[in-house]
Amino acid sequence: MKKHATFFALALIAILSLGLFAACANNDTPVATPAPVATPTPGPAATPTPTPDAAAPAYEPGSVEYFMSLPPMPITIWAGSEPARIGAGNLASPFRQEVYDRIAAITNTIPTFEWVDMAAQGERAILAMAAGTTPGISVVGHDDATFNAGLNNHIWEISNYIGNFENLGTINPIILSNASQNGNLFGVPRLRDIARNGWYMNENWLDNLGLNEPRTVDELWEVLQAFTFRDPDGNGVNDTYGLIINPEAHPAAVIAWHGGGNMWVEQNGRLVPVQLTPEYEAAVEFIRRGFAEGVFIEPIDGTSVHDAFVMGLTGFVSELIDSGARAQDRMVDAGNPTEVLVGNGFAPNAGANIGFAAQTGFNGLLALGVRELPTEAHRDHALFFLDRMSEPEMMNIINWGLEGVTYYVDANGYAVRRNEADRIAAGQDTYDFMGGFNQFISLAENPNKVYLRGPAATPLRAWHAQVQQANTPYVVGNPAAGYISATMREHGGELNAIINQAQGAFIRGEIDHATFQSEIQRWLAAGFNTVIEEINAIHAEISAR
Repeated sequence: MKKHATFFALALIAILSLGLFAACANNDTPVATPAPVATPTPGPAATPTPTPDAAAPAYEPGSVEYFMSLPPMPITIWAGSEPARIGAGNLASPFRQEVYDRIAAITNTIPTFEWVDMAAQGERAILAMAAGTTPGISVVGHDDATFNAGLNNHIWEISNYIGNFENLGTINPIILSNASQNGNLFGVPRLRDIARNGWYMNENWLDNLGLNEPRTVDELWEVLQAFTFRDPDGNGVNDTYGLIINPEAHPAAVIAWHGGGNMWVEQNGRLVPVQLTPEYEAAVEFIRRGFAEGVFIEPIDGTSVHDAFVMGLTGFVSELIDSGARAQDRMVDAGNPTEVLVGNGFAPNAGANIGFAAQTGFNGLLALGVRELPTEAHRDHALFFLDRMSEPEMMNIINWGLEGVTYYVDANGYAVRRNEADRIAAGQDTYDFMGGFNQFISLAENPNKVYLRGPAATPLRAWHAQVQQANTPYVVGNPAAGYISATMREHGGELNAIINQAQGAFIRGEIDHATFQSEIQRWLAAGFNTVIEEINAIHAEISAR
């Protein structure tokens, strides 16, 4: 694939219950044992506060030297996996014991792992948090159960401490804000890519029409017009469209392209919903124009926008950026090999930076249970545990297994997975001993450290990874993502219906601008003014801390 100067300036939740499997680190062979149905397993009694030797270094937040000088701290970890991956054979593999030993050594802990059927995790986590029996580390949701457990001091609030650790301290502030609840962070976020929102485009169509990759909103409009009216696929039939979009859906991507915010924006210290900003108005006018001129159409019944791209109905999709590689794979499989461009956003005008809405950037939290970790010293050692799990040594094991067993490093420095036949020939057991290890870590990668990678499956996948990494500084976060509005919780459905229906009617040309503005005022009067006040009361309190 051609390289492009894509304007990126190159630069609980369902978490823990039935089928419990207990496994001890150290030198014990893990043994599967059933857990009582719908009854949380109490964590162990609190262990003595870790105390360094007299000659040990003085406490320093996040200090590796200090935490490694302490006596090893016992800690219980609840983690989930698919049942087949935590069966007795997999748990008893000596290779799994080696992983346990390495975890114990690098974190200076005595960990006990309890492996749980992933499909049955949620009830167990909720019950444990409500009862105050949450273990040292467990996966919980970003929800009311976690919020209430935190307010009841059943799990630790860590917002002022996570930044003390060298790997956890590199987590994007937008993600930490998203993972918070009214300014409280009740666990380490399990990270996901924050820069996945984006677009993909049919490069063959651009070439057929003699067009360049668009960089600004105006250039994008020209391309979308051409994709609609200039027969980009050369079949002589007027059967293509610039963009397929739902008029009722919140146009977060289009707002960001016009230089706007993500759901909310801060203006003079006060949070304002984007619907009250000129960038939102510009975005819906852009979409309205597209429908009026026949460049945009609504989704076709039963056909996703991804399918429409593969079928050649459209040459541009605003979606997750990695969907572009999947679309290319499908087109190749269908005998229609196509070059696909990918990007994250567009600039509102020449010379401006691109903009695109950030993903939440996490999936659940790693809560630290107060019952097993009663003191600040215990809390910090548990954070140290999670921080050390982000060291390249451990992340390479979590992602690839054990070198010489599940993978080898090729001449180019890439990790290559070994197949079962190779392992049999080497006289090794072939159990899947890595099940569950990727569930109780943050996945925080320190940008100043080197982690093992595998070769990209396709050039496009390699390129989109580079695009996302380079564009991460341009993600547009939602400053109210971590705030809880009681009115929105109770009446969010009806309030969203008012604004979404009004937006859809305006975009379709069913109502004029004045009527649309009246509908926005009706939305505010129906309860969103109260939402704004609630959100800003929280924002003011947190800003004053």
